[in-house]
Amino acid sequence: MYIISSKTDNIIGKNIGKERSVKMGVVTNQTDKFQACIDACTKCAQACYECFNACLNEPDLNARKNCVSILVECAMMCQMSAGMMSMSGQFSKEHCQVCAQICDKCAQECAMFKDDHCQKCAEVCRMCAEECRKWLKCNLWIKKAKNTLLNSHSNNNSMKVI
Repeated sequence: MYIISSKTDNIIGKNIGKERSVKMGVVTNQTDKFQACIDACTKCAQACYECFNACLNEPDLNARKNCVSILVECAMMCQMSAGMMSMSGQFSKEHCQVCAQICDKCAQECAMFKDDHCQKCAEVCRMCAEECRKWLKCNLWIKKAKNTLLNSHSNNNSMKVI
């Protein structure tokens, strides 16, 4: 995590003055707007794979058939969504929508089992779904704001849109 000065937008030391803490991409700032969602998807994929592995060692594996199946599907979708957002893919929004749905389903399946690994995985899946929806709402708000700005520009040619 970096501290960005709200006055200069330069990276500076921790907790000085009126700086704000923001998450940033790894090698560029192109994915800053996705970073919290990328992190949530990466964590969820790991949780699902760990839970999958733990479920394989449970004595009631047959009862967990649907859960084990959705764990792999969820992990793969989260990995793909993190990848799409990392490269600012043109279908990132659609991936996040589907990812949230799959995470919800995975959380529902995991929550049916009382062991610790399934309960923790369900919690991480819910958090990931929430983060995906949060990003989608933010993205929708930004799109509406841009459209409003562009519409006001077309009604007032003296305004410069950058």
